[in-house]
Amino acid sequence: MASAGKVPSLDGWKTVAETLNQAAEKLKPLGLRTGFHNHQMEFIPVEGRRPIEVLAASTTKDVALQLDVGTCLDAGSDPVAWINKNPGRIASMHCKDWSPDSAKGYRVLFGEGVAPWTKIFQAAEKTGGIEYYLIEQEGSEYSPLETVERCLAAFRKLRAKT
Repeated sequence: MASAGKVPSLDGWKTVAETLNQAAEKLKPLGLRTGFHNHQMEFIPVEGRRPIEVLAASTTKDVALQLDVGTCLDAGSDPVAWINKNPGRIASMHCKDWSPDSAKGYRVLFGEGVAPWTKIFQAAEKTGGIEYYLIEQEGSEYSPLETVERCLAAFRKLRAKT
């Protein structure tokens, strides 16, 4: 699930969790899984609790929590703490960097923002249950191909440090 849409209450988020659980039950016998991809809104408290916490607590281990690092950071959350708090749940990760500089935001190349990538990779591989990484880029001053080359080179360099 890439988006739950507008969910105004914690009870609404529990309903989203139940939908994910039901999908997981149907998909598991087929050798497939379901998951949830976060955006900023899931890290912003609703009724005093972050929706992503409700999803993690209310879904079974068969529901993967795909972490979008950039939006986690943009919402003021710590991706390393999130991974460590949810062992085995982070099967995939959007490796998108972010800068608090409003002129840059998501338009920084991978490795040029504020994400602590080495710590993120360590947590994902030691605790998170990571199976694959997706490098995501939302704009660049370089051509698309040069952007890909630069992001992939930075990924390989930072990943080698773990």
